[in-house]
Amino acid sequence: MIEALSPSLPIALALALSPAPILALIIILMTPQAKKNVLFYMVGWYLGIIAVAIVVFVMPGINNGQTEGGRFLPMAQLSLAALFLGTAVWKWIHRPRKGDPIHTPKLFRHLDELGRFQSMFMGFALSGLNIKNIALIVAGALTIQFASAYGSIAVLSLLAFALVATGALLMVVAIYYLRRSQIDPVFARWKRWLIKHNNTILIVILIVFGSILLKKGLESIW
Repeated sequence: MIEALSPSLPIALALALSPAPILALIIILMTPQAKKNVLFYMVGWYLGIIAVAIVVFVMPGINNGQTEGGRFLPMAQLSLAALFLGTAVWKWIHRPRKGDPIHTPKLFRHLDELGRFQSMFMGFALSGLNIKNIALIVAGALTIQFASAYGSIAVLSLLAFALVATGALLMVVAIYYLRRSQIDPVFARWKRWLIKHNNTILIVILIVFGSILLKKGLESIW
């Protein structure tokens, strides 16, 4: 399983470091319904990753990728690299300028009003319906699939991949429970920082992992 999982770990790390799900979790943890909603939010995030990966696993034709000149995986990696690097350029061009007011993104303004299942859907949407995260999950699932083929190894690797991708959220929740009596000022600072630097963090993640996928794709072809 380690051989199948290890090539996908950098991609899982990129998912874990995505600022939007962390920001949403912090806002949820600052609400009176935190204890009720946080578990459902985390489950939704995890299930979103699993759902997208399962779609990749069952897509017709992918299981023939290794027998068709070994071209499917590198072409997928190059396509995703182009998507990531192109998105990074677009976000850089449309980045907030110095002096622009900093606002909480519209998606996160009403998280304090969510119930349990709405929180679960929010978690699911941030992983399974977000274009950038879908692309990362697809890259991770393809890497696992072509490293382990099928069977229990692929399934266990996928479950571990999703767990690693949930690591940052688990750390935030752990901090919340360990320092619950004094955590609100800390979370308020984190929230402001994430909102302010959300675009920059995304650009860095897209460039780094787009470059990694580009390198892997080119190495596989040549």
